[in-house]
Amino acid sequence: MATRAFGLIGDKAVTGDLIHLMYHYDRNTRMYARISLIRLTGRDCGPDWQKWALWYKRKVDKKFSARKIKWTENKEWSDDKKLRKQDEEMLQDMLDKHEIEKKYSISSPKKL
Repeated sequence: MATRAFGLIGDKAVTGDLIHLMYHYDRNTRMYARISLIRLTGRDCGPDWQKWALWYKRKVDKKFSARKIKWTENKEWSDDKKLRKQDEEMLQDMLDKHEIEKKYSISSPKKL
């Protein structure tokens, strides 16, 4: 949630740090990093952290290091292409569910 808070606060000084969180092994961290980047920059370079890094280095900070940070030794969590694919599938699933709910006027039960 701290990653999301950066976008809400609006401090553009953390933009470079958020780019590196785009390949973090935690899905929520990646998702909120992207959301915060979109909010801070007004653009969406997609789920690929390298595209974000290239744009940032060209347009904002020429000294930005696009060298990948190793978050973990776990190879399963280090495959950013696989993680990106999982993220896109999750987002598509959420979008599909939203469209079905909208089309058939299905709503969640209200909590008392």
